[in-house]
Amino acid sequence: MCAETASPRPARRFRDLLRCSSGTAAVEFAFVFPLLTLLVLGIFAVGAVMHSVSNVHFALAETARKLQMNPTLTQSELQADLDKKLMVYGEEAVTLTMTVETDSYGSSIARLTARYPYTIAVPFIPKYEGAYQQTAEVFLVINP
Repeated sequence: MCAETASPRPARRFRDLLRCSSGTAAVEFAFVFPLLTLLVLGIFAVGAVMHSVSNVHFALAETARKLQMNPTLTQSELQADLDKKLMVYGEEAVTLTMTVETDSYGSSIARLTARYPYTIAVPFIPKYEGAYQQTAEVFLVINP
């Protein structure tokens, strides 16, 4: 449309084409769209990891309450219970470690530590691998 109204002289025609604005929105969109797509995919990937971390935290708290109600549970039984709660996360399993200590008053304290490795992967951006670790303390035997 701009070329039709342009002057027949070459210098003036070039100036008229520089002032023409038809099609600029399509060119700007072509530049911005890939960045916008990467931003949306990045937000989705980080949100999915944050959701997984929240679920691991909640499942560890439930497992700690289960141990508090039944202090005879072993680490393997607690790991199986945690895996059952978090089975939707598939390949990257959460590992649970339990340590039992006795404090100076003779009370038994169990520390449950859950470790969840995660990967944030967005196309054209290097992968970010990390691990979330949460610890819960449970009093098993309290001596007065």
